[in-house]
Amino acid sequence: MSMRFQLIAINHQDIEKLSVGETIEELLDEHFEAQNDYALDLDKNWDGVDFLFHQANHLSFPRNWLTESGGQIDEDLGYGPARVWSSEVVTLIAEKTELCEADSLNVAFDFKLFEQADVYPNIWDRQDPQDKDIVLSACFHLQRMLRATANRGDALLTALV
Repeated sequence: MSMRFQLIAINHQDIEKLSVGETIEELLDEHFEAQNDYALDLDKNWDGVDFLFHQANHLSFPRNWLTESGGQIDEDLGYGPARVWSSEVVTLIAEKTELCEADSLNVAFDFKLFEQADVYPNIWDRQDPQDKDIVLSACFHLQRMLRATANRGDALLTALV
């Protein structure tokens, strides 16, 4: 089994579903089945995305910002608890990620630094340009999803599953 990082925009109705017993996994499944701009599966690229934003702007993005932001929800999904980012946090992070333009992310990408930092998955020694493209693409998808979520005023549910 491998780790995947998933994010979904949640509104008051989704929060109510959780409070009446729907599980986080059910809510994730429901959102991913809808296939919209408010659900994103970073798959195994989550740590590369986290590290690349960190490399591009240390002050705005501490290491592990992606997996440690927001408040914990008690339900452990196998790799730790899910987290919720308030709508205010979503807006702040969306603004910060937008400051990291494609050129700055591209320049910040360094296979050797990824390998030294032991970024998951540990594939960086092969220095495959396709791996770089995949991480950069995931960064852009995250930026778009965060902006759409912020524009709606929603919170965000994140989980390693």
